[in-house]
Amino acid sequence: CGGGIAFATLSNCTLTANSAVTCGGAAYDGALNNCTLSGNSAGGVGGGTYNSALNSCVLAGNSSDRGGGTYYGNLANCTLIANTASSSGGGADSTTLGNCILYDNVAPSGTNYSDSVLTSCCTTPLPAGGTGNFTNAPRFIDELNGNLRLQPDSPCINAGASSFVSVNTDLDGNPRIVGGTVDVGAYEYQ
Repeated sequence: CGGGIAFATLSNCTLTANSAVTCGGAAYDGALNNCTLSGNSAGGVGGGTYNSALNSCVLAGNSSDRGGGTYYGNLANCTLIANTASSSGGGADSTTLGNCILYDNVAPSGTNYSDSVLTSCCTTPLPAGGTGNFTNAPRFIDELNGNLRLQPDSPCINAGASSFVSVNTDLDGNPRIVGGTVDVGAYEYQ
């Protein structure tokens, strides 16, 4: 487990193209702030992370059997996009998420999320439980070329819950709260 790191705390890092036989392609039992995890894989669960806490991170293009982006973790203000699971939870499985974007992930069951608790998240379909969730497309500047910052008319702007904010900056190092309310996703609209 933990193809990139295990039992570590990282800030302002990029974990790319790591793999694990069973779980946590990039990170296992870690704490990550303002990091990008892309192109990682795990043979079992958590292509990006397993049992980890993430703040203001992007998980993109990771893969596993369950939880292509993450499995069994706690995520706040993260963006999970284009992750793949061969079974369930393309973006997240068995995870607690607040102020996160889970969009355009792929799985036969639970395309964007499975068996997870979502609060103030941008995803589809709308979760049965949780509060403040919405299904409107996040409106990234240029998703195809990896620019996951928000356009001025994004529904994710000022749509988050401040109770999930635990770091003062977004993924770009800009103030985490601008305009009075935190934005949903890894980037705060400036």
